[in-house]
Amino acid sequence: MNEFQGTNPILEILGDEPTIRDITVSNNSSLKIVEPLTGVSLDDGTVIRVHGDIALQEIQNNIDQLNSLKGTDISFTAEQVVEEPSP
Repeated sequence: MNEFQGTNPILEILGDEPTIRDITVSNNSSLKIVEPLTGVSLDDGTVIRVHGDIALQEIQNNIDQLNSLKGTDISFTAEQVVEEPSP
């Protein structure tokens, strides 16, 4: 699993929520694609743990642009991670 810390104090002041989500990539393309924000290769089944709502939106925008520009068929699902409180 790849982890990307996409939030910071300035983004939080601007309203970014530090929500943690696991993104699972579905790449139905034969091309090797690297997501520009995280630097992660988007192979089929790749999981990226993303911190921050703005980072999640940027990744979605980047994937949409890659699909448009390169004619790829990349999609992803994002599931919120619920961390258990430490006892």
